[in-house]
Amino acid sequence: MNAKERAENEKGNHRKRASYIAASSDGHAVTLNIQNAIKFRIKETILLIEPTNVGVNMNTQVASGLYSMGQSQGGNVHAFLLDDGKELTLIDTLFDTDAHRVIAQIEAIGKKVQDLKHIILTHGHRSHLGGLAKLKELSGAQVYSHEWEADIIAGDRKSQPVSLWPSPPYRAYYLQVGQYFDLSKHVPVTVDNYVHEGDQVGPLKIIFAAGHSPGHLAFYWSERHALIAGDAICTWPSLILGWKGFLLNPKQHEQSLKRLAEYDSDVICVGHGEPITTNAATVLRNALFQQKRP
Repeated sequence: MNAKERAENEKGNHRKRASYIAASSDGHAVTLNIQNAIKFRIKETILLIEPTNVGVNMNTQVASGLYSMGQSQGGNVHAFLLDDGKELTLIDTLFDTDAHRVIAQIEAIGKKVQDLKHIILTHGHRSHLGGLAKLKELSGAQVYSHEWEADIIAGDRKSQPVSLWPSPPYRAYYLQVGQYFDLSKHVPVTVDNYVHEGDQVGPLKIIFAAGHSPGHLAFYWSERHALIAGDAICTWPSLILGWKGFLLNPKQHEQSLKRLAEYDSDVICVGHGEPITTNAATVLRNALFQQKRP
């Protein structure tokens, strides 16, 4: 083998090392070159498989006036509708861009989308922003987030990249890859109001719960003893105190979890997975204790 042949062979080996096997929606293997993967977009063929073994329209009343809405796309992502008897408040907007699940839940409780007055966002990741633009257009609701997430939501910059190294839960790895390569984008929306620790929006107290992202927020509805934890806590595919591959600041995240565990929550609503509705505060405190054990 001459020098030119060796160079070509090495170039071929490099391309092989820089590729990985994904899967299309029809189950066929697809080899993608990592160097070019950022050019791919999720369209009709989904290169990174979404979970298919969970329901697609999981709506549940978890406390008086508190409704959980979920869908499989986006990693069993959930959003939450609050009716305090005065006005409607929404936390996150699911993955779908047409917001049909949120609109259906609003109508199911005898309200109109125009009754939605507040849309509060836990953070600026795509799974939680899908229906934002449509709901803002239809309702005219005010949009709230922490200022450190607002420029992502407005489309002025990308969210901070996560690690590409596989981390548990591995069933959520396709989301980690999608976030790393920025494979799916939301429709940008300008945030109307910045909120911070201790602020009040509708019935909710704002909790600064950074770690998953710099401006990640959680919320507490004291009259219902309900904590909405965002992605600080997940119950899909199992209970985990934050998906490890998405934690931008693990030490900050741990401090946020300790603060969330101080609330005497009867219900904990999470960003991915079903709400914890039995002994919620105890479940969180026990999980935090177990995580600290060597």
